[in-house]
Parts: sequence; C-alpha cells; structure tokens
Amino acid sequence: MAEIVTGIKFKVIKLNLVELQAVEGGYAIGICDSCGKPSFDGYYIAVLNSYYCPECFKSWLRRATYFPEDKPIEDRNFNYWKQQLEKVGNL
Repeated sequence: MAEIVTGIKFKVIKLNLVELQAVEGGYAIGICDSCGKPSFDGYYIAVLNSYYCPECFKSWLRRATYFPEDKPIEDRNFNYWKQQLEKVGNL
C-alpha cells in the first residue's frame, strides 16, 4: 500500500508499480525518471512530478534544495496523486 513519506521537507509518496499504474494508467511501466531503469518500488516526488527508484531517490534527497516558491506546484501535484490513490483504495 502506498504511503506518504514523513520526516523530510518535500512531499513524497512511496509506492509500487501497481499503485503507479492505478494513477497513471496501465501503460506506466515504473521507469525511474532519473536513471531510466525499471523499478517495481519507488517514490513519487511531487515537486518534480517524477517517479524515482529507491537509489536515485536517496541520492536526490541528499542534494535537493527546498525552494518555498515551488510550494504551490508541489501541493497541486501531491494533492492530485493523493486523491487518485485514495480513490482506488491504495493510500
């Protein structure tokens, strides 16, 4: 089941390929938007509107800088994904 990642300054949802497909549609194949490799488990990063594998997510989180002016876009993306996952009972 998808879960909201807490304890970090960004809005992130940890999910698997089945949950990703529930939001994106059956065509989603779980390709990491950073390294391009397939990943059954990953992280939806709302501020980037991207799906990252666990390794790329950890790397991104170490170097990421939070910009308050990105908050409206991050909130919009996060709320959409949260709502979609709640609709299908995966959050």
